[in-house]
Amino acid sequence: MTPHDPIFTRPAEVRQPLLQGQQKVCALWFPVSWFDETQRARRLLAAWRPGASAHRFAQGDLLRFAEPFEQSCDALEGWALVRQGRTLCSAPLADAELAALPAADFHVVHGAQCLSMHFDDGQPLDPAEWLATASVALHDTFDCREALPPSVFVTPVPVQDLRAIFDGKVPPASDEHREFLRAMAQSRESDGISGSSRSQQSSSRPGHALRLVLWVLVVIAVIAGVSSTGVDAMPLWTIVLFAIGFFLARSSRAPTSWTSAGAPAQPVAAARPAGTPTGTIPPRHRPRNPRQMWRDWLARLAITSQIARLLGQRQAAYVRKMLDLFESGQLDEALRHAIPLGGDNQSLGQAFGTPGARSDLGLSSGPTYHTSINLGSDLESHLRQLYRRSFEKLDREGRIDEAVFVLAELLHARQEALDYLEKHGRFKQAAELALAWDHPAAVIVRLFCLADDWRKALAVARRDNAFATAVLQMEPKWPDPARRLRQEWAHALAQRGDWLGAIDAIWPVKEQRTLAIQWLENAQAAGGRLGARALVKRAVLLPDTMTQSADRLHELRDDPELHAEREAIAAALLELKQAEARTSGIARVIAPGLVADQAAGLGGLSRNDLQRVVSLANDPWLSADLENTALPAHQRQELSQSAAPVQGRLPDAGQLAPLDAVALDDGQFLLALGETGAVIVNRHGKVQSRFAVPADQLVIAPSRQMALAVARRDLVCRVSRLDLANRQVTDLGMAELHHFAREFDGIAWTVASGNRLRVLDTQRSLNEVLWQVGDLPGKVCDLSVNSRVEQVCLALPTAQYSLWRYSLPQRRLFVRDELVPSPISAGSTQVLAPNGGVIEAWIQVDADGAQTLAFMLNGRKQNIAWPQMVAEGDPLRVVVAGSWLLAGIGDETTTHWAAIAMGNGRVCARIDWPAPSLPQARLSESHLIVFDRQGRLWALDVATSAQTSIGLR
Repeated sequence: MTPHDPIFTRPAEVRQPLLQGQQKVCALWFPVSWFDETQRARRLLAAWRPGASAHRFAQGDLLRFAEPFEQSCDALEGWALVRQGRTLCSAPLADAELAALPAADFHVVHGAQCLSMHFDDGQPLDPAEWLATASVALHDTFDCREALPPSVFVTPVPVQDLRAIFDGKVPPASDEHREFLRAMAQSRESDGISGSSRSQQSSSRPGHALRLVLWVLVVIAVIAGVSSTGVDAMPLWTIVLFAIGFFLARSSRAPTSWTSAGAPAQPVAAARPAGTPTGTIPPRHRPRNPRQMWRDWLARLAITSQIARLLGQRQAAYVRKMLDLFESGQLDEALRHAIPLGGDNQSLGQAFGTPGARSDLGLSSGPTYHTSINLGSDLESHLRQLYRRSFEKLDREGRIDEAVFVLAELLHARQEALDYLEKHGRFKQAAELALAWDHPAAVIVRLFCLADDWRKALAVARRDNAFATAVLQMEPKWPDPARRLRQEWAHALAQRGDWLGAIDAIWPVKEQRTLAIQWLENAQAAGGRLGARALVKRAVLLPDTMTQSADRLHELRDDPELHAEREAIAAALLELKQAEARTSGIARVIAPGLVADQAAGLGGLSRNDLQRVVSLANDPWLSADLENTALPAHQRQELSQSAAPVQGRLPDAGQLAPLDAVALDDGQFLLALGETGAVIVNRHGKVQSRFAVPADQLVIAPSRQMALAVARRDLVCRVSRLDLANRQVTDLGMAELHHFAREFDGIAWTVASGNRLRVLDTQRSLNEVLWQVGDLPGKVCDLSVNSRVEQVCLALPTAQYSLWRYSLPQRRLFVRDELVPSPISAGSTQVLAPNGGVIEAWIQVDADGAQTLAFMLNGRKQNIAWPQMVAEGDPLRVVVAGSWLLAGIGDETTTHWAAIAMGNGRVCARIDWPAPSLPQARLSESHLIVFDRQGRLWALDVATSAQTSIGLR
């Protein structure tokens, strides 16, 4: 088709040159005489509708709509065109006026002329090319109509019957043993007490009552005998009554397992807490002191009353019988009667009976608690040698299962038992036993990898962060499984946002170098400190490609605003084990800028570290400039060491209204804006990136490269995973969350609902559970987590509050049932302390009327002078993190905030905030942040005392 030239005509008379009022608009015209190119593009984008098309002409731009729509012409971004016959017109032309015009697709009346043109003569426009989408994270939407999916437990649970581990090679229980267990179960059912409530109702059972009465008779008999005739001449009737009462009392309870002093008992299946779903890792075994003090008291009483002689004779007879079985070669029967050795910290105390034979040679799972008898060092040494010879005999005969029993149960050498199974290639059995015995996570991971059970291996590795140690254990002997585990380790680090660590982990795997290079390029593209450190990583791993980064290096050299990036490069260079020629080029580029940063008070390097970077640069010109000149030392000062409190600068009001805020690297902040989404702003308050997901609260990873955005939806929460470096979003779905940690490691996230505490795997969804406790004795009412301690506050049915604490990353319960003390003052505020316990704060007024801020932690009280007078009833707000306490007290006009170092009770920073703006605060171990819904944000870096005041726009 031949293009047409635009035709300008002068109509005889145009009564109305523009459309007015409500019209059915078919297109818009943006003349070049009215708008420049940028203005035309903005107006065209603002007026865009689905299905529209755009064309550019020399006289202006035309936006044509797929369907006409009714609109007031005065409210449009350009000149409206409506359909008249087969033509679009910008003015209401009469039929005579149209007839005088040439044939065209549309007519635009401008002044005294009419421009007639065809659509094909224009250049098609693609407005998508005008949009800068680099700062916008794109993601699939989540359908909230879907029902919450059930949780899937990805971590293994120890087997309860350890015979299953040995594939039936350990004999089953005897008929007598099964009959005894059946009778005990029927007895419990006849008592009307379920297994889950026996411990709570045991005092009401007839058997327990009878046993208590008989024990009282024993004690009365002994006391009567001693008081009447003395210890040395105790009458025979007292001894007989003691013996009868003792054996009747023992016959009224289930048989007890017996060991030598401190040895583990015979097999007892590990109890799983009620409500723990099959397939999840249960809570780790809680170390405790199981010793029963009444046994120690009764043992002393037996010695003084000469009853011990009778007990010793019966126990000695059992030991002689056991030794006779070993000496006569009846090894199977001897092992059933053998007394275990070792395990001193698992003894309940002195035994007052004789051991019994085992029903089978099963293995115990987890810690077992038992009574013990004192064999004496000589006899115990003899038994140890005897058991060793038995183990060697079983090993020679190829009886591996019985040999493992001797190591694990009789000698209490469980690690040796695992090594023995590993030596014989029984990796699956060794892995299940290691899990049941709660061995170190790296051992469990290694054994599951060798057993080719990667699902369990990776679940345990993610739960306990045990990748590195397990890889080191496997590489010398099993390089292929180690290589696969190394790749999984690298992917886990990448999921946590530790991109440079992921590169280090996967680089030894040569076939995965392409992926490592992609991660390196992503890290460089992220910019900031991460990108600066990635430059050093490129220089070490790919020195031949440094020419690709020449422009960035020149920018780092010349831009005075990039002092943080130069410091990050210097820190990365100093972390190298040895100086390399390939990194000296980077050092030579940044060294002059580093010296200038230090002199201006912007650097954080010590004089020695700065000298090391200058030496690595090996720049003769710089050395000549610095000759006979002392290098400047850093002038930064930690907030806790400041001589006087830092007075905060109140920022101007902005336009954004954050609900939550966390500090990122490079002076940036991640903000939660509710339904508007989440944004990253720089130190000037300008938006750098947007994440179009609802965000009411934020959960941040230590790498500051991964975060979770949480939005409340009535009784459930919608959670999205934010990859801050790559600007990507993953919708994790919906879950019922009453409380959750404000920090996570990038994968594992601690949440609570009701009386259930869980650790979720957040890589893909909220459905995979790494660990959980499902039957806490009360509802979780608060939760605090840092890198070392996880603490849960429970609301008990007794109207009291109890604290449970777990050590991280292993999640071992080391404190439970610690009651929260009652408030000291009626107006006090109680919050969980980061490292355990409760902090209580209140305003205290002395006899002279002077006011102080008092707070108490672990029984230690501190009083801090408060300069502003506080009226009775003014609210006190307290936020704690790390070693810092941020207290805010407000009146009708102002909220006074103070940052307090809990170690010495000093006020290190203050800021006054307008009270009507309802300021909020968030603390981390690195930053103190105060913000409000009027777009103000104030942050204080505790490492440098540097403050940032931003009006969020």
